[in-house]
Amino acid sequence: MISSLPLGVLKAGKVKFLPELPLVYQQSINNIGNGYADKLYVSFKKPFWGNRSGWLSFVTKSKSSNFPVAFIVPSPDKYLLIFFVSGD
Repeated sequence: MISSLPLGVLKAGKVKFLPELPLVYQQSINNIGNGYADKLYVSFKKPFWGNRSGWLSFVTKSKSSNFPVAFIVPSPDKYLLIFFVSGD
């Protein structure tokens, strides 16, 4: 059997495996940290990106290696970007 449970579910111990997972797997699950990822939908009156489509990348003054990216939602009458931001 193959399982693709979220890390938080595995860490919470809400799922029991029979036979139990090997100790090295249990320790690995407990030692993996969780980060965060946010998704933000932003609507604009005018498209500052012109008539481009696809992904936009942004460079910031932050020294972090995590840069926000956005996806242009194709629509003839709405100017919508979906931002994906993760990091510290």
